[in-house]
Amino acid sequence: MAKESRKLIANNKKAFHDYFIEDTWEAGIALVGTEVKSLRMGKCSLKESFIQIHKGEIFIYNMHISPYEKGNIFNKDPLRPRKLLVHRYEINKIVGKIDQKGYTLVPLQIYFKGSLVKVEFALAKGKKLYDKRADIAKLNRIQLHLDDLVTQMGSQLYSGRIEAEPLVAGAGRNPCVWCDYSFICCHETGIGERALEAPAKPFEPEETENEKEGEQA
Repeated sequence: MAKESRKLIANNKKAFHDYFIEDTWEAGIALVGTEVKSLRMGKCSLKESFIQIHKGEIFIYNMHISPYEKGNIFNKDPLRPRKLLVHRYEINKIVGKIDQKGYTLVPLQIYFKGSLVKVEFALAKGKKLYDKRADIAKLNRIQLHLDDLVTQMGSQLYSGRIEAEPLVAGAGRNPCVWCDYSFICCHETGIGERALEAPAKPFEPEETENEKEGEQA
């Protein structure tokens, strides 16, 4: 069976910054014709949207769908609550998880799946300020690492070092298998390869001696 095409309409960029995502679901959404036409033009925003359960049904609030320019009297309130189409047993499962302290439902993205409009939403827990700062610090460490790699690669190329030295993660995991240019460099498996020696969490801050002593104690 052919996989249905998927076209993104809008996503909630702040969700991953403000929340820890625990679980996700895909749901249909109750719309009118003019709203679907606006969505096909990409006129939607999830910026201030949120999800709540009301009388056993799941609704998305504050999702902005711009009025269809030719909709006239058929246009609806751009911010009206809209029902998400979720099976009853899934709703019961979600309600059970929501009852746990600190959890909420967050819209992640809205998209076309084939000809149908779908909403992906998540069970999430809000991040504390220090969690957000930790994420930013981690991104900065990744950026510095990438900058350093690019600088090293540039220096090696400038000095004339162009040998193929693939990074191999383990036995039977040679990246050359997926390379479209292996016929050019003619690299032979097992020759000039570098072993991947990286920590399990390479971009986490290193523990201080005091922290290590505390764990041992």
